Amino acid sequence: IKTIVLPAAPVKLSATVAGAPARADNLPILQIERIDGAPLEVARATNGLYEGLLGAGRYRIKASIDKHGAAASTEITVEAGKPLVHVLDIDAGEVTLKSLADATGGVFWEVRDAAGAPVWHATAVQPRVLLTPGRYSVRLDSKDSELEAAFSIQGGESKTVELGAR
Repeated sequence: IKTIVLPAAPVKLSATVAGAPARADNLPILQIERIDGAPLEVARATNGLYEGLLGAGRYRIKASIDKHGAAASTEITVEAGKPLVHVLDIDAGEVTLKSLADATGGVFWEVRDAAGAPVWHATAVQPRVLLTPGRYSVRLDSKDSELEAAFSIQGGESKTVELGAR
């Protein structure tokens, strides 16, 4: 009998949101990319958890919540024969968007980052979005009005941004 030793290790990767377990409706997608040599995606998990065997080497782990603007990434090193457990936290705050104007017709929300790049959009009447900490602007287009507001959000914060007159 001959023992074969693989240059690999068992790895368990998971993601949290603002230090707490992700909710079932906002599970992060984990992307695992080998970065020593030419970058190569080696695994992807859509439920916020990856358990498997990875070859020894360096990897970039990215956790993102697909329908939101929240994400985080880090680099890890896997050593042959050394199990690795790593939790990646997505630093995010939750914003509820609310129109105080009559927005009963079709609505379109767009959130832009401080540089003006669009990061998220929705057509719900009162949507919720997870965003990485920072400054943002939001625009609401409806059948009867166009409204805009600026806001900031911190990690772990939960806030409502209201647009329009009372």
